[in-house]
Amino acid sequence: MAEALREWLEAQEDSDLLPEIEAARAEWEEKGGIEAGEFFQRLEEEKAQGKNRAIQG
Repeated sequence: MAEALREWLEAQEDSDLLPEIEAARAEWEEKGGIEAGEFFQRLEEEKAQGKNRAIQG
């Protein structure tokens, strides 16, 4: 019984926070935020381009 109550409370907390999380994410995206995976991929590409320039130059 206690476990079921705990799970229910956690689900309620999650559903209460969802609108706030979505609003924060929308604001983050409006200000140019990108996913971490995309950020690190771009970083690696820039790093590789820098190495190629150093080799060519």
